[in-house]
Amino acid sequence: NKVFAFWDLVECPIPQWYTTCDSTPRSFDIVIVRDVIQHMALNTAVSAIKSIVEKSGASYLAVTSFSTEKCTNQCLTALQSDGGFYHNNMHCPPWNFPEPIYSFPSHHHFPEEADNMELYRVDDLKSVVASWQTPPCAVALK
Repeated sequence: NKVFAFWDLVECPIPQWYTTCDSTPRSFDIVIVRDVIQHMALNTAVSAIKSIVEKSGASYLAVTSFSTEKCTNQCLTALQSDGGFYHNNMHCPPWNFPEPIYSFPSHHHFPEEADNMELYRVDDLKSVVASWQTPPCAVALK
């Protein structure tokens, strides 16, 4: 009763599921984006999260965040191309996420990894995502 899939969150719509007894497409309950955002260019990451929140139909989003990091200007420290790494704090601009409904360390066996998995209700993120400028940090990323 579980489906795990690799998916291009930017280019492809979030998949849906159905059963052999009922072919009605349904949205998944949760989309998990673990150890992804901090390796994506900021514009790409924003597009991916926006797609999940606006189009997935999911009830929950779990995403990695370096929430203990101070809110520095992520527009300057974020990646300009995919594949590198930065400490994304989903509570800082340009993200501005509210407090999660649940948070726990991502790497129990590697305490030096300071990131958390944070769980959000997608409905709580809709107004946040609607307020984002496109592209984010346009001045800083030029």
